[in-house]
Amino acid sequence: MDLLEQQVLFTLKEGSESAFEMVFRTYYRPLCQYAYSFLNDRDEAEEVVQAAFINVWDKRQQMEIQTSLKAYLYRIVRNSCLNV
Repeated sequence: MDLLEQQVLFTLKEGSESAFEMVFRTYYRPLCQYAYSFLNDRDEAEEVVQAAFINVWDKRQQMEIQTSLKAYLYRIVRNSCLNV
């Protein structure tokens, strides 16, 4: 994980809405496309991604990310799609 990503993760854990918004704006569309590749339903894909972001915000203080924030988000979305 690079230094910028570590700083974003730290401020996100501290409850920074601007950090969360930056992460959301960066990854929302690509994650929706990724979810769509599993579900073939745009509305369901968006719901999965939105639920993932809600989960990230709710559990931001307990997050332990070993690789990268991007990989963490994609893993959450993939697992959620498989559950659907």
